[in-house]
Amino acid sequence: MTKNLALLFVLVVGLAFGQTKKVATSDVHWWGYKLAKTEASSHDGTLNVKSGAVVLKGNQVVGGTFVLDMTSISSTDLQGEYQQKLNGHLKNGDFFEVDKFPTATFKITSVKKAANGKSVVSGTLTAKGKTNAVSFPAKITVNKGAVNFVSDKFTIDRQKWDIAYKSTMQDVVVKDDIDLVVKFTTK
Repeated sequence: MTKNLALLFVLVVGLAFGQTKKVATSDVHWWGYKLAKTEASSHDGTLNVKSGAVVLKGNQVVGGTFVLDMTSISSTDLQGEYQQKLNGHLKNGDFFEVDKFPTATFKITSVKKAANGKSVVSGTLTAKGKTNAVSFPAKITVNKGAVNFVSDKFTIDRQKWDIAYKSTMQDVVVKDDIDLVVKFTTK
């Protein structure tokens, strides 16, 4: 009887509080645009996840926290000197100020089922000391406790986080939209 009570307690605690799963692999891809939002007038690149974990209740993701390493932001559409120049602009006071704000954090506050087997993930993104709500569709599968997460491409307005090109008149030629695709797996 004691073993059964102990097992029941573990199951109830797991269901009530959830189970935390650490991110094993991740891929965050971004796109930024000049005045005309076209592929010909864009740059894109990657950003590393420093750490991350999701909370599962049963086979459902119910929460999570991800720390983004803003010092890792890098363009992938350019090479050599041009890539170094763009990466410098992204990291310095022109945009992300990674010396003052080396990380950004996304916290999942809710996950709701949507159409086509997808979910709507809602949460808060904190970057450069500012926090704003963000929601996007994603395909989330859980298999034997391992989570596979792939977002649709979604857009955030960089101005909400004061991610502004500080040079005179430059924000006039750079769109406020930043598109993102987030992928990760847990073990």
